[in-house]
Amino acid sequence: MTNQSIEMIDNLHEKEAYCIDVFPCIITSKKFFQVEEIFLKRKLKQYAKKICNIILILWGIYDMEIYLTEFASNSRYKKYASLAYTNIADIDLNKICNIIQYVIKHDVSSLEILVPSYEFEISIDGGFNTVIYNVSGEHLELVKSLVEHEQLYFRKCDE
Repeated sequence: MTNQSIEMIDNLHEKEAYCIDVFPCIITSKKFFQVEEIFLKRKLKQYAKKICNIILILWGIYDMEIYLTEFASNSRYKKYASLAYTNIADIDLNKICNIIQYVIKHDVSSLEILVPSYEFEISIDGGFNTVIYNVSGEHLELVKSLVEHEQLYFRKCDE
């Protein structure tokens, strides 16, 4: 990962953020953890596939840089550890999907996906934790459309 990419990621994380979620809003009830636990068991695998579908379409439209952050060498997919902090946007798309799904389902590492020419970023962590930073205009509408097509919710992260 170049210093320029790291700096861009840091700067983008200060910008407006949108969440791709299975919940339509932030749940503040004491019941949230019970609901989330059930959703993690019942919906996480589907969510991971849906996020992969969204990323694949965006990959076909935009030039991207995709970085896998630190990846534990003792994890089941330790073969991916060597890809940490390198731009994996040009590897086999099936492999990218496998990595995305593994990160989401096992809460291991994260993916930072930069779209430098339009200065927005998609950050994928474990669980239902996908955030898009600094997306606007027609790009915002495209992402929103893709998310809704996958029957997920797209909202500002603080809503």
